[in-house]
Amino acid sequence: MQPKQFIINQTAWKNVIQDELMDLKAKVKSQAGVPSFYDKKIMQVLTELSNFQKDLSLAEQIENLPTDQQLDLKEKIRLIGSFIEQKESQRYVTHYSRFLKDHKKKAIEADSDTLMQSQGVQQSLNWKGIPLMKSAYDYSIYSQLLWNVKPKTIIELGSGSGASAIWMADLLNLYKVDNHIYSIDINKVEQDYNGVSFLQADLKNISDCLPQSQLESLPHPWLIIHDAHVHHEYLLDYFLPQFEVNDYFIIEDSLNFQTEIGHFLMANHNPLLIDTFYTDFFGRNMTTAANSILTKAPKN
Repeated sequence: MQPKQFIINQTAWKNVIQDELMDLKAKVKSQAGVPSFYDKKIMQVLTELSNFQKDLSLAEQIENLPTDQQLDLKEKIRLIGSFIEQKESQRYVTHYSRFLKDHKKKAIEADSDTLMQSQGVQQSLNWKGIPLMKSAYDYSIYSQLLWNVKPKTIIELGSGSGASAIWMADLLNLYKVDNHIYSIDINKVEQDYNGVSFLQADLKNISDCLPQSQLESLPHPWLIIHDAHVHHEYLLDYFLPQFEVNDYFIIEDSLNFQTEIGHFLMANHNPLLIDTFYTDFFGRNMTTAANSILTKAPKN
């Protein structure tokens, strides 16, 4: 039974609420005692629900409320059900299982207007005065991922203005991570930066600038960021043989390439899994890399 239905229909719902309150208080304690906005909202709703009668299901109690209060309570129960479902979900999942579930729920994409505006409305986010073209969500997600993974090699497919590679180099320098970034684009990037090699090449001929013999010598963990919108299966196939546990392959602006990504992964027996810790860090797929923050996860 799904969390929402369990909370509504079972007389043991109050035990669920109390357990969630205890878990949430422990989470806040681990954050130096400071709750996030989301923590506060969930705690407020859990506390409100805990005040209902214990010996009746919430479904029975909802029926006796005025219509506007019924709608309000049902929305709060939906919020808690979603909270519990996400908290209890697996971190590493196959693209197929996730894609199938998203399509059934029509939930592959986060709030499109919010995500669209998150690159900036007055102007784009920038780094050192250069257009960065990252969403505010990806900006934060990458900061977390770079700290957690500490990649020794980053390969960026699609350089843009070069700001993204420079930004990551600065962050890794701040984190004191020994790293080198290879940023590849079909157009020449007019940037010169310590720790970054800007390479000019057509990605369909990537072996011209990064041959397999060179890949074999590049230290792991790897972070590969594909932001060129072309040759997804070919590029996955090119890098995958060299992948090790904790290497990441991120495909940005991937919403329209889900079938292509899924086809490759299924044909290769799902060698990479979605890391939902990052794709859902701000809510389900609140990232330009929808279902496509992929990693070679450790075996259980």
